[in-house]
Amino acid sequence: MSIQLYENQGDSTPYSSGTFTNAFLHNFDGRIGGIHEVKIFVRNDDSLHVYEDISMSIEQFDTLEIDFVGGDDGFSFKLFAGDTQPTSDEWSTINYAIPGSPGEIDLSDLTDTNTWLPVWIRIEIPASIPVQRLKTVRFKVSATESDV
Repeated sequence: MSIQLYENQGDSTPYSSGTFTNAFLHNFDGRIGGIHEVKIFVRNDDSLHVYEDISMSIEQFDTLEIDFVGGDDGFSFKLFAGDTQPTSDEWSTINYAIPGSPGEIDLSDLTDTNTWLPVWIRIEIPASIPVQRLKTVRFKVSATESDV
């Protein structure tokens, strides 16, 4: 048990961790590209531990090199911690979550199993890209764990 990511507040099944049995999946029409914004939730599901100094980022975990950049030059991700969906103007001030760059977000501490922290994810896909499955990207959540 640990920190988990959930599609909806109150869900009993988190997104899968390390497998694709319940992966975070989204489809885009590569001919026209697009932007997809979705809210997910971060929760501590371990009543024996508390988590502090929590951060969330995007990382690649395979050898496939994907063009992670901003704007319409390639795939891009942005992360935002908060309940309210950012406006277009607010998204424009948020750093791209390029693996290894300052696009990570800091979250509140999780000291119980009843707190659900909302996180907005913005995925931008450029137009005219070849059909493909982007399966080498994952969300990385880091924290300091302590016993209750």
